[in-house]
Amino acid sequence: MTPFAAHVRALLTDETTADIGAVLIELEKTVQQATPLEAIGPLNESDVLPRLMRICRPDPETHRFQGIQPGAELTAVGDLELPGRIPGSGISFPDDMLAYARSLADNVRTPRLDSLDAVEGTTVGVLLIVGCRIVGPVGRNRQRALFAVLADGTVFSIVRTQGQNALWKGRHHIATSRHDLLSALWRIGQAVRVFPTVTPLPPAHFW
Repeated sequence: MTPFAAHVRALLTDETTADIGAVLIELEKTVQQATPLEAIGPLNESDVLPRLMRICRPDPETHRFQGIQPGAELTAVGDLELPGRIPGSGISFPDDMLAYARSLADNVRTPRLDSLDAVEGTTVGVLLIVGCRIVGPVGRNRQRALFAVLADGTVFSIVRTQGQNALWKGRHHIATSRHDLLSALWRIGQAVRVFPTVTPLPPAHFW
């Protein structure tokens, strides 16, 4: 195990992972306030273009030394800048996204994010925000989905459906996922050298 992988494993405690999940829920609410699904016109796709981001956590020992207690407020989310163009949303988006993720492994311009000295903290996960349309009982509704994959294999899914007040929230593991978008995020994490080359198994207490 590399020093970076060991550091990430130490960062992703049960408490930290729960904190990250809480931050992602608040992030979705912030996005909804800025761009409500109900305010997006039926032909306006520009408001739901896919967005890739990275999830960072600082070194807790550094913050304890500074007198700062670790918690959800220490999770940082920022844009993930990658070469090429991210596929647009649509019916073929999951397949296109998986193909794009695979292409990053052989692209010399793909950045390495396995740094222990990054100002914003250590990158521990990859995040995708994407919008889509679904066919419901009263016609077509918009959805906004937030998918996050962490370096230990934890997966968070947060989905908002137009016209519904409640968020759908789920937590599972990449080892049991068959979703192409989640596989794409895992491959992206591998391409930027943050995720291990071998998919981890879920811990015994995961369920």
